[in-house]
Amino acid sequence: MHHSPCNARCRDLSRTFQGDFWGTSEAQVLACDFLQWIFALIRQSGRFTLAAASSRTSLLPPPTISAGYAHLVDNHPAEAAEKVGSLMSLPFLGVATLLILACIPGHSQSNDSTISAIQPIRSLGHRPHHADGGFRNFPPTPEDPFPGVGFILRRLRTILLPGSVPPGHSLSEDEALARYRALKGRNTITWLGHATFLIRINGVTILTDPFLTRRAGIIPRSVPPGIAVERLPEIDVIIVSHNHYDHLDASTVEALSNKERIKVFVPLALGAFFTERGYRKVTELDWGDDARHSRIRFTALPAVHGSGRGFTDENKTLWASWAIESSTLRFYFAGDTGYSPTLFKEIGRRFGHFNAAFLPIGGYAPRESQAILHATPAEAVTIGQEVGASILIAMHWGTIELSDEPFAEPVQRFRRAAEKAGFSKQTAWVMRIGETRVFPVSSN
Repeated sequence: MHHSPCNARCRDLSRTFQGDFWGTSEAQVLACDFLQWIFALIRQSGRFTLAAASSRTSLLPPPTISAGYAHLVDNHPAEAAEKVGSLMSLPFLGVATLLILACIPGHSQSNDSTISAIQPIRSLGHRPHHADGGFRNFPPTPEDPFPGVGFILRRLRTILLPGSVPPGHSLSEDEALARYRALKGRNTITWLGHATFLIRINGVTILTDPFLTRRAGIIPRSVPPGIAVERLPEIDVIIVSHNHYDHLDASTVEALSNKERIKVFVPLALGAFFTERGYRKVTELDWGDDARHSRIRFTALPAVHGSGRGFTDENKTLWASWAIESSTLRFYFAGDTGYSPTLFKEIGRRFGHFNAAFLPIGGYAPRESQAILHATPAEAVTIGQEVGASILIAMHWGTIELSDEPFAEPVQRFRRAAEKAGFSKQTAWVMRIGETRVFPVSSN
């Protein structure tokens, strides 16, 4: 628990290489300021700009690139790479790469078991997704490869030159709040950006994957959250899919009021993240376990992903998707996941039907490194079909540039795949950030 800024900083500095430091607001500012300072010096000297060091690296040069250097990159990539190497010291490359890697989802662990992930876990006598000192995907997944130097450099460029957001992508905060408050007493869904939603069911307000600050680690948001953390309504329940920075933000968690009253449901080994920050009603759940709050049941379910906030804690905490069930509504919150040809069919067989599924549609490119971690938009639609969802709700896009696909591509592909699968605009939701929709099933 934080007692003073000085004590908090000393504590965080002592954990620099244990994963916690990189999630603090001070670390984010320091890291970004460091990178921006280095690149400002380089740009001012007129000697360097981020550009593709090989013909296979799709790193678009920023607008300030000189014509001579552009020609060098396009026609003599080896010479361009040598020039980049001569200007960029190994210490800087090392620090920058480590900072980026700390914010990129970790590698999944492979295993050779073949037992069902959720049916029924307790009767097996062991849990096949548990590993020595941590957790692993189940059913088994291959290890995903290192994303490559080009991918790391493109993330660096994102830090320095965030992309633009098209008009109409989000509502103003005042408009978002007015709409939310006007629908008080209704079952509503509000997209705050990325995988963060306010879900209001039977008077209970649920916050998913809290990330409402300017950066995920050192990667900046492209657009502000729909509602700032200071103006959120009173939260009753928080659910978390996993501990990557874009799904669990320390500053957001610390800024929420009424910590002693909020009920928190998290995957195994993640409870301390909240109790250390003043939360008292924290419940850790394994896949297949459930807990209740005010006649709403929350069930932790498998996902294909991983966890980690630093360089020594890969897969030390569990990741999960969630079923949220009231007497009249059943939602599936996928969190962050790759596709599995068996896992989501199992979930569909277990629950039969979901009124809506919250599905991640971004973060999928390049497939060589992201296939294990992030579903494509078409795979997200398939997940929605396999769990038996009537309405598909797109998320995990349009908020932060974590991967290589263009800004608008995920939603375009999602709409095409949904239409092909028989969903209409009314049943395949693409929301604006800050938008609130009334769920079309009334509560009793």
